[in-house]
Amino acid sequence: MNDYGKSVLEQYELEFTNVRRGRGCLILDGAEGQTYRLAEYSGSKAHLELEQAILNDLWQDGNLLVERCIPNRAGCLYSLNREQTGYVLRYFVEGNECSTASQVDLCNAMKALAQFHLRMRKFRCAQITQKEGFAGMPLYEEYGRHLRELHRVSAYLRRKKKKNHLERRMEETIQSVIRQGKEALEALEGTSYRQIYDQCVAEGRICHGRYHYHHVRFSEKGTVLTGLEHCCVQVQIVDIYQFLRKAMEKCGWSVSVGEQLLEAYETILPLSAEERQILACMLQFPEKYYKQVNYYYNTRKTWISAKSLEKLEKAVCQQIQRATFAETIAKPWKNNAF
Repeated sequence: MNDYGKSVLEQYELEFTNVRRGRGCLILDGAEGQTYRLAEYSGSKAHLELEQAILNDLWQDGNLLVERCIPNRAGCLYSLNREQTGYVLRYFVEGNECSTASQVDLCNAMKALAQFHLRMRKFRCAQITQKEGFAGMPLYEEYGRHLRELHRVSAYLRRKKKKNHLERRMEETIQSVIRQGKEALEALEGTSYRQIYDQCVAEGRICHGRYHYHHVRFSEKGTVLTGLEHCCVQVQIVDIYQFLRKAMEKCGWSVSVGEQLLEAYETILPLSAEERQILACMLQFPEKYYKQVNYYYNTRKTWISAKSLEKLEKAVCQQIQRATFAETIAKPWKNNAF
């Protein structure tokens, strides 16, 4: 975020008394006592209109606090500065960010996600019927792409004669990880994910798109949900996976913590047996390892930092923990499926 964003403030019918920096944004105090947040926006007009419709719906529902967009004088939800960079001004709700060190915070964040999902199952918007640009990529396509890239990197490493420590370790582990990825994809194909995905697209069912603990705050007035600029039409279990993955990395993939988080979600919105199976498949897929390999393959290789090897080793270790966590979490689901 740079100071150029300040130039768009004159496009609003508001007076500001103070400006301070936030995470990737500017926090502004209004003359009337309201606080606002100004951040860059690079998405489409249609997507921002969809997001605003969702925010208005959540605001009217009242169970979750949200930061709605504020139109400028021209009635547009985003404003361009002199460099033609887009900015969006939103209401800002102060609060404490969800802490991964607090199981209470994590459980409350999962309850907030369930409330969001439940509300979105009733949400209807004319823009969703157009579908174009709003549907997230199906998992079987995403995983297939990731596996093909892992195969390309494996072939590249075999051809490479001189290898550094990172490349040798990557060559030692990549085939095992590819097998795990294939098994996860085959297991996913054995579920009804395709039918569920098609149904979600047909219904226009909204998924947060990037539900992490950074996007949940707790204020005196309630739980604040942010980050909806990433919203899309997708199977909602993807949100649970994203939050669970980030939280479990911080909690050492503790099975007891994971069970508590899922139980917190299910106090509001129970998961079906198929959704649980899909979640287990997602947890088994080696996403963390893939990201490290992808970063290596798509950057210059003239110098490899020790940090890269450390991250790869961590991804290998976490993949074992992820698989164990997925298997353990899935056991009661399998037993209850009959």
